[in-house]
Amino acid sequence: TRSLPGDWHRRINPAFLTIMYIHSGTTLLRINDESWRTEPGDLVLIPPHSDSEFGTETAGERSGIIL
Repeated sequence: TRSLPGDWHRRINPAFLTIMYIHSGTTLLRINDESWRTEPGDLVLIPPHSDSEFGTETAGERSGIIL
């Protein structure tokens, strides 16, 4: 996926584990009640049925791969 500055995405994860690899840029990530800032090269595991949200800060863009 590729996000431009200020883009946000929210989803309820399906019934399986989702893996997100951050390729470039900084991603702001929330999974249930916890929040993180990720950097290029980070690998994120999103548990089944979790409420997640990720986005790009107002400066820059990011790209990642979601499996």
